[in-house]
Amino acid sequence: MDPKEGAVETTPVTVRLFVDATSFKGFNAYYADANICVELNGLWKKCKSTGGPPTIFRLLPEGNYTAVAYITDKTETIRYHETTPVRFTVMGSSEFNLHNALLAARSREEQHFPEDIDLLRWSEVENRVDIEDKIDDDKVILPHISVTSTSSPMLVIGVKTAVVTDFPRRQAIRDTWANPATLPHDVKVLFLGCESNMTAFQNELDRRRFLRALAKERVVYKDLLTEELECTDSYRNLSKKVKSFMHLAAAEYPDAKFVMLVDDDVYVKVDQLVEHLRFANILPLYFGEVWAEKFASKQEPIRDPDSPYHLPENQYPMRSLLPYGSGPHYIVSMDGVRFIAKNYWNLRSMNGLEDVSSGFWLRLMRIQAQHSADFSSIRSSMTCEDDLVSFADLSPLGIRSIHANLVSNRTFCHGFHSVTWHRHLNSIPTVEKMLQRVSSSPLTTDSSREVSTSVGRSNIVDPLTGFWIVNPEHGAVNELPIEIRFGVKARSAEEFEDFYGGARLCVELNGLYKKCKMHGDPPIFYTSLPQGNYTAIAYITHAAGSRYRHETEGVAFALLSSVEYKLHNARLAERSREEQQFPKDIDLLQWGDQEEQVISEEDNPVLQRSHVSSTSSPMLVIGVKTAVVTNFPRRQAIRDSWADTTKLPHDVKVLFLGCEPNVANFQNEYERRRVLEAVAKERAAYGDLLTDELGCTDGYKNLTIKVASFMHLAVAEFPNAKFMMVTDDDVYVKVDQLAENLREANRTGLYFGEVWAAMFGNKQKPVRDKSSQYYLPQDQYPMSGLVPYVAGPHSVLSMDGVRFIAKNYWHLRSLNGLDDVSVGLWLWSMQLQPQHTRHFSSVRASVKCTDDLVSFADLSPLGIRSIHANLMNNRNFCHGFHSITWHQRLNSIPDLNEMLQRETEGVSHPTPLQLETYINIDASEPVTVIVSTPSNAGIKLQLTPSSQSLDELIQHFCSKLPTSPCLALVNQLQHDPATSDGYISIITGRS
Repeated sequence: MDPKEGAVETTPVTVRLFVDATSFKGFNAYYADANICVELNGLWKKCKSTGGPPTIFRLLPEGNYTAVAYITDKTETIRYHETTPVRFTVMGSSEFNLHNALLAARSREEQHFPEDIDLLRWSEVENRVDIEDKIDDDKVILPHISVTSTSSPMLVIGVKTAVVTDFPRRQAIRDTWANPATLPHDVKVLFLGCESNMTAFQNELDRRRFLRALAKERVVYKDLLTEELECTDSYRNLSKKVKSFMHLAAAEYPDAKFVMLVDDDVYVKVDQLVEHLRFANILPLYFGEVWAEKFASKQEPIRDPDSPYHLPENQYPMRSLLPYGSGPHYIVSMDGVRFIAKNYWNLRSMNGLEDVSSGFWLRLMRIQAQHSADFSSIRSSMTCEDDLVSFADLSPLGIRSIHANLVSNRTFCHGFHSVTWHRHLNSIPTVEKMLQRVSSSPLTTDSSREVSTSVGRSNIVDPLTGFWIVNPEHGAVNELPIEIRFGVKARSAEEFEDFYGGARLCVELNGLYKKCKMHGDPPIFYTSLPQGNYTAIAYITHAAGSRYRHETEGVAFALLSSVEYKLHNARLAERSREEQQFPKDIDLLQWGDQEEQVISEEDNPVLQRSHVSSTSSPMLVIGVKTAVVTNFPRRQAIRDSWADTTKLPHDVKVLFLGCEPNVANFQNEYERRRVLEAVAKERAAYGDLLTDELGCTDGYKNLTIKVASFMHLAVAEFPNAKFMMVTDDDVYVKVDQLAENLREANRTGLYFGEVWAAMFGNKQKPVRDKSSQYYLPQDQYPMSGLVPYVAGPHSVLSMDGVRFIAKNYWHLRSLNGLDDVSVGLWLWSMQLQPQHTRHFSSVRASVKCTDDLVSFADLSPLGIRSIHANLMNNRNFCHGFHSITWHQRLNSIPDLNEMLQRETEGVSHPTPLQLETYINIDASEPVTVIVSTPSNAGIKLQLTPSSQSLDELIQHFCSKLPTSPCLALVNQLQHDPATSDGYISIITGRS
């Protein structure tokens, strides 16, 4: 615990608790719902979640205190792991500062360290003529710093510093570990300032004094960057400062291997660090002090607007932070630096929190922060260990003390004092004190008052305005598994989370089968139920199982066997199709057999290139994700309806996004050729199906690659496009209305569609079930909540977002093939946040249809054709809506095996048959006939010409293989007698 035993403190008192656990995951799982509490003298008590920020007591009377900490459940009735009591003293602010100043002065005098002086005082002392001549008194223009080094450094260290106030810290570092005389030859150290913020100086004379002093420092040391980094010096510009430095480092030091970012309160054992890095052979690297690992807990963003670490929910809505290298010191290999440099203009800051921002940006490349025990800080440990390589939160006295220890062959931590070594020791003067020259008086701070109110839930108005069962519908017919979905409507997601944070959503079937889940968890599934009739009710309950709230009305549904269910749905669909006189859905192979044969002399049919580019420049490019081999009926439904090229707006281009068909598992060469030829026919006939152009193999896990590759292609082929829409092939889009709305918008920074987090009023959680197609492993995405994203069936984004993804095509990493989650995360790095529109919906999400929809997803081909027929006949969009026959799960799309095994009605399949016959010269001898295909063994027959006719042979053959090739074979034999050399020619029949 911090404070330490016997410590002297002043308000506000920050209490930090240190946790040692066998594993980060195990601790979070075991103590997920626990609180960590601190009590002072048995009177002042505060609790927080395990990943929450430190506990702060802002208002305490002066005196002696005893602190104990413990872990408890939400009810706070049982204590676990109570700590040993820690005694400390609280002083008034002035007394505390004076106490610390005396300790520091005594230590400085004992070690003969120079007195810390500020920038203005140093400038008055440093009055060499050769320096003064380089500074223009009239303009006071800061001299240019030559960043480039004659040698090529392996490691570039950027020290973040406040230009005006932190000169004493820079001097402490220059005098110690960054001394050019002792620095390794392949290390470059630069101090990262920004342009000085002079707006606070109302006195022109004071402003010029500071600029002159700053110019002098840059001339003398040539290591302080200001205007080179294109930012104004302030805490909220830290992310911009770091990003700009990485951009500069990538350009100026192209052969460097690593970049280290440190604060100006850090001591680095540079020689030891460099030695380690020279032997680093695993790239990419991103390591430092990772608090999430160090404290075995997920860190939560701080929502207090008064905190310097405030992270607004609109910039970062998740409950926990991605693991990141803590700001005082972390190292990134140059591949990560180049990624950030390359996207300098696109990456957005998390409210100036540069370490959180860098961790988020690097996560886009799947570069994960690694914790090193060699990196530590006073703030995080309140201890010092002799084997450290980098130690943060140090005062100039602390930095000089460590260096003196190492130079004198003492241990690293010799003489460590958590107060005099701490950066909060007030030896760094403010601007006002620098101007007033009152460096001897200690800084006084008014203790801020803490106002805490405890409001019970009974006094808070329930934010829930609606709760119902979305799926199954009342009167529905279903098969196993049964998916239960809830509809939740609240005043706001934040209020709902606060009020129902520990609650569970439960469903009961017939009062017998009960299942519950936390809000935001994946849907509930029943995988084993007897057939029959059911009534479902849902309610919200306290985590302990008591206090029912918002019990829904009963929803009745029937459960059939899988065979009965499919038969039931097929009858409904067929009746609807016949009533509306829609064509039957046929698969790719059936369609291919009806089309004219594509002539291919090659062993492997080559897929012709689709016509991607258009003679006109489209405003909107629509990419329809599709499974090349199996989803032909869906493509045809779209081509016959909203994407009909004769009715499509002139400035809209629609392309189907396939990949190269996966034919690696075809053991039958004939079937492989048959599929490839059918795909080639479709591409030649329609010119809108992309396969090899996207450089991927068709499969669900390659969806993210497919989408990113399409964006890369679209940017190149349609440079003047304004917007892109990505949809599934089960979507109906009112293209004319969408295009008209986008023409009016004509803006950048758009990313909208069906945002489930907004739609259902909750933060979605990643699915950790490995058997789910939506499985997202924790090592790829460790946070408990997903970044808000537009659901995969249909999303629209402006081309600035598309270009960002296209530009970083080779760097961005997929989240286990989940293209919508991946795109959402990538765009979040640009602060391009998803916007929900009620005009985009899906059968899966709502199980209903509204007439004002612009895009409707999860549709069967019948559903797509039905909507189009409605609009063509001036009926309402949703006329005749049926949640089963319109749903994409309606089993009208055959899988590949069904396609290959299916008998084609009225159409014969071309199969090469080989007839090999050897005729003996003596007519009384038998003739051996073998009939085979390239992939199947032949049928061997014998013919005796003296006693059997050819017709008899064919009848004998057909009795063994009663299929259509017999007729063709008879016809061929009758018109193609044996050749003069004694062989009957090869015959092409039908099968």
